[in-house]
Amino acid sequence: MRAVMQQYVVQTWGWDESWQRKYFQQHFTPEECQIITFQRKDVGVLSVRKQETEVFLKFIEVLPEYQNQGIGTTVLKSILQEVHDTGQAVPTGVEGESRPIIV
Repeated sequence: MRAVMQQYVVQTWGWDESWQRKYFQQHFTPEECQIITFQRKDVGVLSVRKQETEVFLKFIEVLPEYQNQGIGTTVLKSILQEVHDTGQAVPTGVEGESRPIIV
């Protein structure tokens, strides 16, 4: 995740290694995470919290060298289709310099 988010964090708040480690340890929920693979390589991570009436996409991160190849878009479309099929909702919004998507 550092490879994807560190530049954004540095520009927004500055980087504090001990704070980052503590925050990660307190908030990381591995049961909500899935590894994104592309051509048999691990290229990113996705975190989704499924609730009764909605699905909350906590984050999706694709390594920089695999960005702009449609990988994230494909993953998101798959999630949105699954959510649509179950009749749940997906709250929307982005943080900072994250790019919103239109599906």
